[in-house]
Amino acid sequence: MKEFKVNKSITLKLENNKTNIYIKGELLIQCKFLIMNIPIVELETYDEINSIDEAVEMLDNSIEGIDNNRYNITAEEEFWAHCSNLQAWFEHDYDTKLLHSNLSFAILEKLRDIGDPLAKRKFKKELVNRFLNGSKKIKDFLIEEGYMNILSREELFSLIDQGSVLFEIERSIGYHLKINDRYSRGFLVENGEVSWLSLNNCKLKKIPRIINKLKSLKGLTLRRNSLVTLPEWVGDLNQLEVLDVSNN
Repeated sequence: MKEFKVNKSITLKLENNKTNIYIKGELLIQCKFLIMNIPIVELETYDEINSIDEAVEMLDNSIEGIDNNRYNITAEEEFWAHCSNLQAWFEHDYDTKLLHSNLSFAILEKLRDIGDPLAKRKFKKELVNRFLNGSKKIKDFLIEEGYMNILSREELFSLIDQGSVLFEIERSIGYHLKINDRYSRGFLVENGEVSWLSLNNCKLKKIPRIINKLKSLKGLTLRRNSLVTLPEWVGDLNQLEVLDVSNN
């Protein structure tokens, strides 16, 4: 069995030809794949890549799970590659852009939980940074895996340019809004701005006027409320593509 210590908390072990990551002696996760081959053709198209996640997206997810025999590397060589990656991640202060998100956030969260001082300082900052500047896929990952639930509503809304507007909308309708939800009561965010707002089944008799401050809205759904009229200012939402007021 091969073993490599990244620091006093993180150890990698080669077990049954698989690379496993241990935190304080407890098995956390298995390293599943490596990016083995970045094509040199049209290399300039990769200049805008800012993270391993973006590299995986651009190179296609088909690289995941590829049999390493295809590249003529042994399990031990793969192990040392993972060790190198984790060592670089540690030396760059747990920068989550340097590892695939499945690894980086799982490890960072566990390090935070065991009291690692740097992880405690970095965890929320990394969440905020990746959510604001990451691709849609990384945003969806952070939401679906429940990482965004770690943030308070104040911290969550601070990520969004119109967060104060969403806070006022919540207060006016008496319901919490879910992020990345366009089907019940929630909103979508694109490039830091609210692109879709759903206030369905909120018992609304009129549309909250503060919505007219969401100038980037592409979709507004107000199904199953008690509306009888639409305010003229709805016409000022000049990015709007979908307006659903059915069942009023």
